[in-house]
Amino acid sequence: MIYKYYCVNCGNRFEGKDIRFDLFELIGIRDPDKMNSTASKIALVNSGVIKGNAGPSKLKHGVLSPITLSLESLFRILSVNSPGVTKDLLKQILQKGVRDENEIRQVFENALDTSEKDEVMSKIAEEYWSQINTLFNKDPGNQDSDKLADYKMTFYVKPEFFDNGNSEEIYTLEYKHDVRKPNTLKIRAPQPIRGYCPGCGEPILQNAGKYPHVLVGLLGAQSAGKTTMILSMLQDLMKNYGRHRIEYPGAPLCDSRFHITQRNQKMFNNGWLPVKTEEKGVNSFNASLLLEAEGTNKKLLVTFADIAGEQCYDPDLDSIRLSAVQKFPLINSCDVYILCSCLDNTQYIRADDTTEQEERIDMPPQAVIRIADGIFDNLRDYRKAEFKTPPLAIVMTKADVVEDAEEQEATDNPFDEIHVPSNYFFDAQFRNLSETYQTTEEEKVREPLEWCCKAFNTMKNKTYMSMMACSATGRVGKIWTKKEVDPPRNPEGRFKSIGVYELTNWVLKVIGLSPVSGNYRFEGTPSYNEHYVPAAGGGARYRNDHFTDLSSADRCKAVPQVFLNPSPNDIRLSRNASFIEESKTGKKPKNERPLSTAEVLKKMDLLLNE
Repeated sequence: MIYKYYCVNCGNRFEGKDIRFDLFELIGIRDPDKMNSTASKIALVNSGVIKGNAGPSKLKHGVLSPITLSLESLFRILSVNSPGVTKDLLKQILQKGVRDENEIRQVFENALDTSEKDEVMSKIAEEYWSQINTLFNKDPGNQDSDKLADYKMTFYVKPEFFDNGNSEEIYTLEYKHDVRKPNTLKIRAPQPIRGYCPGCGEPILQNAGKYPHVLVGLLGAQSAGKTTMILSMLQDLMKNYGRHRIEYPGAPLCDSRFHITQRNQKMFNNGWLPVKTEEKGVNSFNASLLLEAEGTNKKLLVTFADIAGEQCYDPDLDSIRLSAVQKFPLINSCDVYILCSCLDNTQYIRADDTTEQEERIDMPPQAVIRIADGIFDNLRDYRKAEFKTPPLAIVMTKADVVEDAEEQEATDNPFDEIHVPSNYFFDAQFRNLSETYQTTEEEKVREPLEWCCKAFNTMKNKTYMSMMACSATGRVGKIWTKKEVDPPRNPEGRFKSIGVYELTNWVLKVIGLSPVSGNYRFEGTPSYNEHYVPAAGGGARYRNDHFTDLSSADRCKAVPQVFLNPSPNDIRLSRNASFIEESKTGKKPKNERPLSTAEVLKKMDLLLNE
């Protein structure tokens, strides 16, 4: 099966078969191992071009095949992707049909033109042309000809087709420039990737299209600690994969921010805060892993994505900044959302280049509701026929900033109004928030907690929700700003996270990688708008294709273990006493009657305690 995937750079979604390969990389002009080396966007080609130049012998799965390319074919390919001036130059060269060194050098000077100095670009252009001049040789039978079509070169590709060769669509390929060399090369940027994005030309993750691509979006106000939370969750996955009942995940997959991710991981693991998320453009910090459920064949490509807080919230309008969401559509496509808010906004610091000054960042606590409302109110229009309501966890970050205190005099605690299912896995996390509210006199701590409860009450009839507190670092951290030097071990020691294991475990349970009840895993990420319909022969089933008659009862039992608010459809099924008993005994009870909401909640708790 071929799955749709997302480009984690531009955020757009593509059909699984859609991929591009860098022709300059394949023929040996561009070195992917250089840190500053990016895809030559004018040389990106689809798999059809590779197939079309394979000659009479068709490409076969896992078989090394020659690809012969003429200088004329190369320039026609480059002319398709080139901008205005370069395209015109290439058309002139193709019309003449002969090799002119000065004209061709000018093509590369224009195609590679950036803000860098002219002499630098001229040197790169000369290098490109020099390599092309070396690679493309005259056809032995036409030594006197100077036509572009008579200058040719051969490279070799070993394609991997989807479904282990049973599909006609190419997943990726390996290549070599010299058939005499023993090993083929993987497409790299600089670590192995699948290929390049059909939209923006940036690297596409390995396994994209092979497995379902699940997006976990971290949203929140400015400097809410989302990037640090992702790094802490990555660290937890590496450390506690056995407890999560998943296979060892390995390092994050290579993407357009590979070096940023790698450096931030190194800083975090040595006790330093990551650099601030990029403010310009649509780029965000993200990290992707191929995760596999323990003892199963279930694999998911999981991307943890963070959008810069400055782009997410508009303080002037007191609402989400929709222009940022439109520029980075991945944020509107997530399967799970984590809404981050600081317990104490004034405690977060951002170090400048000297690491001596501190700049306080103050964001209004109501931003947590504005962001959530803005995202979920636009989901239906954005997703249309594929509309599902993704679960949402409200996470109070930087829980370590609140000092222990004695319980204060009785006061109205907004957390007391939220019903917590008896076997809710994350009860301790929820109680932590409630107790923090009860034991602090600081208004700057109580206010964001109150807003989180308001966010829950605002969103509880829209989507499945959870609420917890955690700290990615366990203490106030500092940023290592010396970019040219690798960060040493922080004298204060490594970070010791609080509650991050529980947050990571919640995500894994929700996306169906970790079991919820016994060995039961959600077959697909639960959606609040899924509902039951009568099934033939009695009982009930989910309308959603993810679920079967047999899994409906397990799902009903699992929902209140990971969410605070079972949906009306969950409650409707639980009111059906015949279904509950029938799922256990196989027999339909007599004298069934509708249950009250209180009885339903009690019955759901009883089911969980069995």
